[in-house]
Amino acid sequence: MSKPLILYKATQQSKRITDFVGGEVIKMGYNPQNAEQKAGLPADRVLDGTILNVTDGVVKNFLANTEKWKGELTQPCINVAVEVTIEDKMFKVDQLFTYEDDNGKTVFAPNSNMGKFSKKYGKLPQAGMNVRIATNNEGFGKIKLD
Repeated sequence: MSKPLILYKATQQSKRITDFVGGEVIKMGYNPQNAEQKAGLPADRVLDGTILNVTDGVVKNFLANTEKWKGELTQPCINVAVEVTIEDKMFKVDQLFTYEDDNGKTVFAPNSNMGKFSKKYGKLPQAGMNVRIATNNEGFGKIKLD
């Protein structure tokens, strides 16, 4: 689990928010006069990526918008964070894989995303593994499972 983020009240004069993370003070600020849109992943491509980490938890721990989730929010899952580098720019792609916990044993169906991952890559997700990322027409990426 990551360290908790503690936000302090912003002063009305500066319109800046200061947060405290692991003993380090970082200043953040919204500035519409000095802004730019960051380029995303290219559309309709298959790219190479490396798994940075695999974090265990339940679905609600990883989703910002739970309204679109079709399953149980308390279902055990792993969040797989993948790093993709294109033209010296790094991108991070996260993907959830749900499973069932049977007395400490990870159980999944062969047609689930975890089962498809295991079939394609020969083992379950682990940090350091090389995987393929498929992007859609809007540039959003997912781990290629077929």
